[in-house]
Amino acid sequence: MLVREPWVADRFYPASPAACREEAERYLSGPFGDVAELPEHPLGGVVPHAGWAFSGAVAGEVFAYLRAHARPQTLVITGTVHVPEVIYPATMTMGAWRTPVGDLEIDCEFAWNLVQMGAAEDNPAGQRREHSLEVPLPLAALAFPGVRLVPLMVPVTVSGVETGRAVAEVARALGRRVLLVASTDLTHYGPNYQFMPAGVGTEALRWVKEENDRAMLDAIARLDAESLVRMVQQHKNACGPAATACVLAAARELGATRAHVLTYTTSHDVMPRGEPVNFVGYVGAIF
Repeated sequence: MLVREPWVADRFYPASPAACREEAERYLSGPFGDVAELPEHPLGGVVPHAGWAFSGAVAGEVFAYLRAHARPQTLVITGTVHVPEVIYPATMTMGAWRTPVGDLEIDCEFAWNLVQMGAAEDNPAGQRREHSLEVPLPLAALAFPGVRLVPLMVPVTVSGVETGRAVAEVARALGRRVLLVASTDLTHYGPNYQFMPAGVGTEALRWVKEENDRAMLDAIARLDAESLVRMVQQHKNACGPAATACVLAAARELGATRAHVLTYTTSHDVMPRGEPVNFVGYVGAIF
């Protein structure tokens, strides 16, 4: 069987099964915000993919709520592309993704339908070194034992919207109960990322949180899939706009009307190191 082995275990999250399970369960223990504002029957959410020390609690809060309120057969997880091998949406049509806490088997029928429609290509080699999908998956594996997986890398060479519509079409055609999860980080700010229009220090952190990332949070809340790639081209306020647009478009097609931001933070807030210079934004959302 084709198995996609972990690539960033022991760098982004623990490679040891026991340590990975212990840390993941801690993140999955909640809390998950004001439940009065959250959908009773969620379709999915948005999570970050930085190292767990920075973003694990944000992703865990999303998966904790989804675990309590969703019973999916198939998890469709979309991620941005940090590798050169993928210039068109890419999936796997057979095999499994391995995590330290267990394997996630591919929903072959679902993935193959996407390929047959031309919405994605079967490109397991392109997924071998991509961490945007890998980092949240141990949390998903613990939250939803036995769920089937459709991993979908969505590069910014596409808008993501048509891919999302295809995902919804396949879900309806197959009668699948799907969970839609997008993996993206937000503004990468500072000299390390060659992006610092507001200088450095507290004013830079305020600008990112209250203006640059706020625009992305508002678009996610509106399920405004069409604006994301263009917005990021102008403002550099996410690394996975097409992956996020894909999931928002699919969620809309399946009945979602808005998203709810559960939590937002930055790497500086999680782990301050003097004045804010280099930092990244993280969002957890539910729709």
